[in-house]
Amino acid sequence: MKQRFIQVLVGLVGVALVAAIVLEVRPDWALGAAMQFERGRAGLEQKTVSVGEHEITYLEGGSGSPLLLVHGFGGDKDNWTRLARYLTEHHRVIALDLPGFGESTRDESVSYDIIAQMERLYSFQQALSLGKVHLVGNSRGGQIVTHFAAVHRDAAASLTLLNARGVESPVLSDFDQILETGLHPLIIRDVKDYEKILDWVFVDKPYIPRAVMAYFAKRAVLSHAFQQKVYADQKAKPAPLDDVLGQVKVPTLVAWGDHDRIIDPSTAEVFHLGIEGSQLVIIHDCGHMPQIEKAAKVSDLILSHVSSASQARQP
Repeated sequence: MKQRFIQVLVGLVGVALVAAIVLEVRPDWALGAAMQFERGRAGLEQKTVSVGEHEITYLEGGSGSPLLLVHGFGGDKDNWTRLARYLTEHHRVIALDLPGFGESTRDESVSYDIIAQMERLYSFQQALSLGKVHLVGNSRGGQIVTHFAAVHRDAAASLTLLNARGVESPVLSDFDQILETGLHPLIIRDVKDYEKILDWVFVDKPYIPRAVMAYFAKRAVLSHAFQQKVYADQKAKPAPLDDVLGQVKVPTLVAWGDHDRIIDPSTAEVFHLGIEGSQLVIIHDCGHMPQIEKAAKVSDLILSHVSSASQARQP
């Protein structure tokens, strides 16, 4: 019995050593395996579709009325994977890489301003023949889907905004104060920049092994120049929502992390007052990305909101 225990222990130590070596030598393998695990648990498959001048990569899973999930600046489709595993049991879930981000294509010759991205999102929705979609957007993604709901009313069934951009905030956040100096903390220049992002975004930071952190950072540094272009495009054509909110006529949920350092939580009230009949929920002990930090809580909010919106549409 003792000998068997020792054999098992030695085996476990061996597996741990191999895992540690792989993590250090090939963090991309470790990251890929972790991502596939999360996607599999959520029932998501990666797909690609041609939309205009871009090839758009997205994750899709589940069945039922469609939820279209849109990430913010510097994000990608996997920002939604943790949340999606609570949603695919009830809905067809689609999380895309916006053109210019993630694995979707990039084109130096076109603009990635907010309205251009919104129209690409609409073309994506049309290409997949989704019909009326329940829109969910975080940060800049929230700004994009709000314009979508205001302009393409026949294509939107409901709107959920998670810490959204696009209006003048009553209180400038720490992040906004730095932006005013000309720097953008989410555009990565080196590994240390990436480590600081976690402090900006989360209250309770997720654990990321240092080797994987370095890999993330190196990958982000490679896209530094293009992200600068995207930011310049959006700064040149900011497309504020302050005069657009009144045009949103679909059921809307505004949800906000109470410790958001990127967009001050006071901004939530601006969206709530600007969109008639909207619901406002403040999520406690949460930062800028509730879909990651409070996935279970956010899923409950979305499922309840979408259910109410669907019932309201029934004759």
